[in-house]
Amino acid sequence: MIPDLSALIIGALAFAVAFGIVKFVTVRRQKRRREEAQQVERKSQSRQVRRARDRRNGR
Repeated sequence: MIPDLSALIIGALAFAVAFGIVKFVTVRRQKRRREEAQQVERKSQSRQVRRARDRRNGR
């Protein structure tokens, strides 16, 4: 009975570690994508501001 229990505990621990690693990688990837999207949005906004300023200044 004890070896079965220890195997179950080891299996549960291995699953928890694997799940934690997958979650960690997924969260990092989502964070990176979010930051890249924000950076692209900022570039787009600054481009729009520059164009509007150029139009006002007659360029």
